[in-house]
Amino acid sequence: MERLSRTKKKKIAQALQELGERLVQLGDAQFDALSLPEALLEAVAMARRMKSHGARRRQLQYIGRLMRAYDPADIEGALERITAGEDQKKRHFKRVERWRDELVSGDEELLAWLAEHCPSIDPQELGALVANAQTVRSDADKKKAGRKLFRYLNRACAD
Repeated sequence: MERLSRTKKKKIAQALQELGERLVQLGDAQFDALSLPEALLEAVAMARRMKSHGARRRQLQYIGRLMRAYDPADIEGALERITAGEDQKKRHFKRVERWRDELVSGDEELLAWLAEHCPSIDPQELGALVANAQTVRSDADKKKAGRKLFRYLNRACAD
């Protein structure tokens, strides 16, 4: 069995503490999706509620110490799966925003492409939404028509 140097032990402890910090920063839905051991789950939940910097720092150190008993690769894998799903949602959101903006600016090729590649799109309904977004005059109506077009595209072109 290889004996670890003091520096190596500190680096390992720091890495576990940083992994614990990533757990603490997760949103509620993401945190609930994780299946962590009970002691670790309680420690992370407590750290999420803490406001004091010093107390939070000590709690993160405690989380790092608890994580030594578990395989960090399992936890990292679960985190990667959760954040990959979130990244995909963000990319889809940005793509639909871009489509909306291009359609409102008059991109007819995109209109045809969407009708071809998103089978649940009704070309007449999409055309009417785009025409409405292009013809409204007031800023409030433009925003409302843009949101309506966005919601339609988001529903119809869900990945």
